[in-house]
This record gives sequence, C-alpha cells and structure tokens, in this order.
Amino acid sequence: MNTKLFWGISLITFIRVHRRYHSGFPLSIRFVVICLIQVLMLPLSLLERLLFYSAFRSIRYEDPIFIIGHWRSGTTVLHDALSKSTEYGYGSFIYNQFPSISILLDKVLRKIIERSSISVKRPQDNFVYNFDTPSEEEFALAKTCGFSFIFAWIYQDRWREIFDSYVKMECSEYESEKWKFQYIMYVRKMTYMNNSKRLILKSPYNMARLKMLLDIFPRSKFIYIERDESEVFLSMRDMIKRFGEYAFDTISSEHLAENIVYGMIETKRAYLRQKVSIAKDSLVEITYEELVNDTIKTLTHIKSAINIDIDLQNMRFCDFLENMAKYKKNIRKLELNSYEQRLFDSYKSNFKVV
Repeated sequence: MNTKLFWGISLITFIRVHRRYHSGFPLSIRFVVICLIQVLMLPLSLLERLLFYSAFRSIRYEDPIFIIGHWRSGTTVLHDALSKSTEYGYGSFIYNQFPSISILLDKVLRKIIERSSISVKRPQDNFVYNFDTPSEEEFALAKTCGFSFIFAWIYQDRWREIFDSYVKMECSEYESEKWKFQYIMYVRKMTYMNNSKRLILKSPYNMARLKMLLDIFPRSKFIYIERDESEVFLSMRDMIKRFGEYAFDTISSEHLAENIVYGMIETKRAYLRQKVSIAKDSLVEITYEELVNDTIKTLTHIKSAINIDIDLQNMRFCDFLENMAKYKKNIRKLELNSYEQRLFDSYKSNFKVV
C-alpha cells in the first residue's frame, strides 16, 4: 500500500477524484491514510494562503519556456540541463509534490536543501534527483484542481476517459477554465518563488495542449524533444508496471499496451496539428539522441533557434556535464511481444499519412 503519489493533494480534490474514478469499495485503509495525511496538512495550507496569497496573486510574470515531448522521450534530462542556467526558474520536485505549502517549505527547507547531499535514483531510468531537482508541474496541477492525466496511472481502468478529458482536453468548459486558472496561478507562484525569473516548465502532457497554452501564455517558447518510438513504448510499459504499487485499479498487460499506443498516436497527432499555431522563432525540435550525444551543440542550437539565453559556462552546468558523463541507464532487455508488435505497427502506419 503505497500512498506517496497522493502526498500534497488537497483533501477535497482527492475525495472528488476518488469518488469519480474508483470502481471498488471507497473506504479502504489506503483511502483513510491518504485523507488523514491531508487533514494534517490543512492548517499549513491555510497558513500559506493567509500569509502569501496576495503576494504571488498579483505578481507579474513572463510567459514560460515549455519543454514538450512524449513520456520517456528525454524531457527530464533536457529540463535538468536547462535548469542549470541561472537566468531561469523552475518548479522543483518537493514543491510540485506539495503545491499548497510550497512557499512555507521554501522558507523552512531552502537552507537544508542547499546543504543536503541526499539524493535518490528513479527506478525506471536511474536518473538521480533530490528535493531541488526540476520536476513537471503536472503533479502540482493534479493536486490542486484534479484535472490531470496523472490519475490515469492510479485509476488505470479509466485510462482513456482521463486521457481524452485532460490530455486531449475534451472536458467541460468549467474544467477547461479551471485548468487554465490553476496553470496561471502555478506560474505566478513559481515566479514569486524564483525571484521573478522566467520559468522553464516541463510536462509531456502539454504536447497535446499547445493551443490552450497559447491562449493563456501567447508569448511562450516551446522545445520539442522526441526519441525512437520503440524505445519510448518499451520504457513506458516498464515504468507504468513499476508504478503499479500506487494504483487503486490496474489493468491487463494487453490493455496497458493498447492504452500506451493510443496515447502515442493521439499526442503526436495533436502536436502535428497544433504546432502550426506557434511562431517559427518560438519552436525548436530536437531528438534525445542529439541531446545525449552532443549536449553542448544541441543546447547551442536551442539557444539560437528560439532566441533565449543559456549560460553554458557556469559551474552548475559544468557539474551537469560531468554527471551526464557518469550517468548509466538501466540496462534491461526489453522486447515487444507479438501482440505489442502488431499494436506498434499500427502506430507507425498512422504516421505515414497524418
């Protein structure tokens, strides 16, 4: 019974999401534990709102730089690299996990985090992270408004319903407007916490939400990264199985494979359709292979293509390059079975003509 993925979610959001998507008996031990954790957090959430809401609610911000690309395409590595440039801010792992108390955590934990050498490896790819590592804002959005594909990983039997609603954004007007509002509030809050620096944000889900992002952040820049599709599929399959310990409802391996391919088709189709709305000097496309094989050249290309400043000389970036040289991916023999191969062939055929 693992409840970590729910830490930091608002109590009302959790109860609403669980009632909507869970098909089993609602009052499980796990449900009660998650609710108790959120009840304990409630006084801190109220305190943060009382002390800081007016400060970040009115702050002026610059439209963010968005990193987009399918899950397991290299968005995390790219985000980590760009975060080393001191001109920009980002949402860190600890703050995206606890969005309602992120400012209080910053006040209390900042010096501890800066002095701490505590780090862990993500089991799916051996990527080393700590409390201050950049992470995707989707966790914060999921835990504040609940309108997020994150929950498809937890309520897997409702995967396509959640995907269509909150990746393709085929949801109600109320949910769409609430999602936009929460995104703006997130950007305001992170801008406040990063001393008014422009933000570099990363969420694979945004690959299919370009028009909505441009509605609220019209001067945004976008960096799209892609990777060999078979590697993406296999890595996704492996990761989701590992996340099974968080799930309330799980599905068969065949159903999982179908959902992964469906997501790959629909997100790429949405990206190809919507990217024409982005100005030419606001979108750059790279591959994961380019990034890891020649990081400096790839970041220099990004810098010139969308006209952003990236300080490639500072010590933080030098440390990043050193760590990249030491980084060793998980070496696992992952292969497509015959059913998955047929599904993957259908994916490839979809993009002969789009």
